Amino acid sequence: MEDDAQINWKERYFELLKKFEALEAEVKSLKEQLATNSNNSSKSPSQDPYRKAKNSTPSGRKQGGQPGHLGHSRKFVPPNQVTKVIDLLPLDCPICSGAKLSPDPISTERRQVTELPMLSI
Repeated sequence: MEDDAQINWKERYFELLKKFEALEAEVKSLKEQLATNSNNSSKSPSQDPYRKAKNSTPSGRKQGGQPGHLGHSRKFVPPNQVTKVIDLLPLDCPICSGAKLSPDPISTERRQVTELPMLSI
């Protein structure tokens, strides 16, 4: 009887040892999966676990150009360097689609278009 009990304990021991080794391998695999982030895998940064939130504190200003800031715009070419001037006048009234237009403009806009020369490679 003692020999049978000892054999059962040995079998149980080896069975538990196999389960333990399998569970250890599974834990190791899961830890490796947890350790992946956008730096060491093909994951995108938005999928990083435990990523830090942005530490931006609102400044109180609205987005865009602030009041009092001078804008930066491209300067017009001097009139003596302009090769062609085209006056564009509307054919119809943009509001009522009427053909009778006043000769005095309500508003004007000035634009310059510059063509770049072809580069020879």
